[in-house]
Amino acid sequence: FVARAMLLLFTALAVGAVPLPVPRSVRSEGGRLDLVLTLERATVTTSSGATLKTRAFNGTVPGPTIRLQPGDDLKLHFKNRLPDQGSAYVHNQFSAADESNVHFHGLHVSGELPSDDST
Repeated sequence: FVARAMLLLFTALAVGAVPLPVPRSVRSEGGRLDLVLTLERATVTTSSGATLKTRAFNGTVPGPTIRLQPGDDLKLHFKNRLPDQGSAYVHNQFSAADESNVHFHGLHVSGELPSDDST
């Protein structure tokens, strides 16, 4: 159900039927950003009036834009508030709807686990 809602939302966004909202920005100050990023179920109403049940970061879709300067430190506290589906974790396989990770673009992230393991 969640996957279908996300597919519908992103299909509508892709064809321009629903304008993508501008996400809130969070910026580093003094070379550092401490951020709590919470993933939880949400109900989103699009500009066209469609209501979708989905997942949201800090209550918004898309989640906040994280803005850093080169050399800044980011400390991210990730809270997965999705309800436990009771499924066992299987590495590198799609499994339960309650599993998630945070994947970055544009950052230099160590390849050592745990880092940006998007698998």
